Amino acid sequence: MENMYIASEFMETNLYSIIISQQQLTDDHLKYFMYQILRALHYIHSANIMLGFLYPKQILINQDCLIKISDFTRCICIPNKQLIDQFERNVYMSPEYIIEQICTKKSDIWSAGCIFAELINRVKLFHAQTSISQIISILQLCGKQSEDDLKFFSKSKQEKLLKLMPQQEQIQLQIKFPNTNPLALDLLSKMLTFNIEKRFDALQCLQHEYLAELYDPELEFTCDQEFDWSFLDQELTDEDIKMRLYKNQLFFQQN
Repeated sequence: MENMYIASEFMETNLYSIIISQQQLTDDHLKYFMYQILRALHYIHSANIMLGFLYPKQILINQDCLIKISDFTRCICIPNKQLIDQFERNVYMSPEYIIEQICTKKSDIWSAGCIFAELINRVKLFHAQTSISQIISILQLCGKQSEDDLKFFSKSKQEKLLKLMPQQEQIQLQIKFPNTNPLALDLLSKMLTFNIEKRFDALQCLQHEYLAELYDPELEFTCDQEFDWSFLDQELTDEDIKMRLYKNQLFFQQN
């Protein structure tokens, strides 16, 4: 088998193209987009998979507003600094990802929050060119943090963060995003919380009042088993990888 091609379902565009377009987005649009994104993250996380961060071009969308998440090339099962170091910093990375190369399921929630804010304002939430300037921008948004909020970081990183720490409290999102549904902003604030423990996970986001019209616990589902990452410890040839992909495609076609 010299070459292998995988044909997947056609999706018309991606969320980035929608954001930069002139198409008007209503609160119902935002609600439906975020419900689908969070529902997908809830399922992905239940399989013990973390994306690390989301970005708008990764979120595919059709004319009927159906969303699918693509590009799982950066997925990890546990925090892996060596792997994370290979990724270029971008404006969707969580503070713990940038500062300490810590990646958790809630790192995905942070990036989903950045995308949520971008859908609301039609511009990126952060525009920093360096890691330091991005952390400063994040702290300006989140406000002054307590020592307890910094406990996830090493002592040296805590000291640096304290020097950068603003004195003001969290920016009022209603001022930054005027004419936005207050419930949407409340959910956004829960997703863009600096402290990892206080930040909502995917299920908490789904259960938020903003998504009450769409969320039905009886319709939600999780993966019945965690993803098997043992292949990472195996030495696979190109042919081995192709055959595994082929068998996977057969399995999904038959099921």
